[in-house]
Amino acid sequence: MRFGSAFVELDDPKFATNPQRNNNYDELRPILAKKLLEKTTEQWSVIFDEAGVPNGPINSVDKVLENEQVQARDMIVEVEHPKAGKLKMPGIAIKLSETPGEIRSAAPLLGEHNRELLKEFFDYDDKVIDALIEEGVL
Repeated sequence: MRFGSAFVELDDPKFATNPQRNNNYDELRPILAKKLLEKTTEQWSVIFDEAGVPNGPINSVDKVLENEQVQARDMIVEVEHPKAGKLKMPGIAIKLSETPGEIRSAAPLLGEHNRELLKEFFDYDDKVIDALIEEGVL
């Protein structure tokens, strides 16, 4: 199947090459837009696939979240946030076999880990940290 004839005359020199299509974009764009309305995204996908044309839909956010590949690769994960409740957020994009990584929690609240960080990196004890809190430093 030749998909080109579904849109414009194949022998029209204005659209014969990619540079010509670019030069005549203002004329070509409405032709394509009108023609694309005649079929569903799925129908065009089949036509383009059969013609060997790389293609894919432009999805709304809800469609992205429902995509089986997105779900299978944990590209969107659900976490519990202390203030907002359950949130969906991006997962780890790069999957490594020995160190795959994971999202374990939502982003911390401002100052949520102050005490742990001050103990670990500055060797402060609870008494010093409590004094900093009392003085309004933290």
